[in-house]
Amino acid sequence: MSNPPCDRRGFIRLAGIGVTALGIGALASCSSSTFRPEDYAGSNAPDAGHIERAMDAAIVAKGTVQLEVRRYPGNLKIPRGAVVHGAGEGKSIIGGGVTIGSRVRLKGFTVAPEGSHSTFVDGAHDSFIEHVTFTGGSTWANLYMNDRAAKDIVFTGCTFADNVRGGNGVRIVDKGTQAKHFENIRFESCHFFGNHRMNFECIQRADKGKPVVLGYRNIDLIDCDFAASGSINVSYDSGLLENSTKNHSSGYSIVRGCTISGGGFGLELAGAIEMLVRNNVIKDARDVLLSTSQLGSDPANSRFVGNTFSSHVSGSNVVFSGTGNSIRDNTVSTPGQVRFAHCEDSLVRGNTFRCIDEGPTVISIERSSGLEFVDNSIYGGAKQSVLQLGTSSKDNSFSGNTISQPGITFDLRDDTDIDRVTNTVDRTARLPQG
Repeated sequence: MSNPPCDRRGFIRLAGIGVTALGIGALASCSSSTFRPEDYAGSNAPDAGHIERAMDAAIVAKGTVQLEVRRYPGNLKIPRGAVVHGAGEGKSIIGGGVTIGSRVRLKGFTVAPEGSHSTFVDGAHDSFIEHVTFTGGSTWANLYMNDRAAKDIVFTGCTFADNVRGGNGVRIVDKGTQAKHFENIRFESCHFFGNHRMNFECIQRADKGKPVVLGYRNIDLIDCDFAASGSINVSYDSGLLENSTKNHSSGYSIVRGCTISGGGFGLELAGAIEMLVRNNVIKDARDVLLSTSQLGSDPANSRFVGNTFSSHVSGSNVVFSGTGNSIRDNTVSTPGQVRFAHCEDSLVRGNTFRCIDEGPTVISIERSSGLEFVDNSIYGGAKQSVLQLGTSSKDNSFSGNTISQPGITFDLRDDTDIDRVTNTVDRTARLPQG
């Protein structure tokens, strides 16, 4: 009798009917640490069930499942500890969604369902996904994480693209409870495009009336690129903590070194707090390049450092809101304006604000106080003011700024006299190029 393919279920079955020696022989015959689904399919074309059998065997042997250059039909469950490698993205294709367990390693294949999405098992942790493409997807997303918890997950070099059902590339929904919470999930050097709603969305939604006691943390985007076709390109939002009218629960994440191009909104932080937005290029949004929609005295405490914002579409704005922000060394070039709305006790230092055509006010300060404008370069168009302070904006300070405008320079409705503080005002300067 020949030995069956090496898999855990075959060994258990053989041992259970009293042929333990044969089972041991089957395992001993597995000299290779690589397992192929084709070895379990016989004369049939392999499917997801055959991949699962190969994974069972590989886990026992501490080996790797190798996918061939072909399309494997069906949805796939990837159990704890599995290692699955493909022949390359677009070459090895799984035709259904994947559900990923803990301590999983995936590399080099495409997941391409039509009408279903990929996700993680509840409580998944310590998994690493490298150069895997997620496409097709459901109306929710290509990768959808909701009603569960997961942590310590890394995606590197992955692609989330071409959702055929009008959904997102990635959608993460934190429910605000310990059992349904996401943290330490990093997307590094990943590509997002062709998703008709949002490329990336990380949000807070209460779990059917249960109190929101914590929020997502460390959901990081590092060196990724986003080419949008939908309404919002990248979005983080947050709900309120239980029994609070102002304290938001989620954020504490990094967006660094990314290129975010297109969409109605480029980057939206809708209530997300304690964010670090650093060294990104955000460009060509149809409406708003950056929106931080904190209201009133809600906290933000976020840092915006070294970013470049640019658009040639009239009306594209950058909007800062919230308390305790640090806005440093950014460059903004847009026909629209930079708005500080409901903004308090924030530092605005070393930035270049530039209206690249004959557009409206460059800086608009609305219902804001305690802002420190220090060492900024502010250039305006020819038709309207460089700096406008609304009547509800008080106790803002300006020092060391270079303010250039060939036409009207200020519209200071709160009687602040910028000319008398330590700033350089050049009414003859030409607008710099770029």
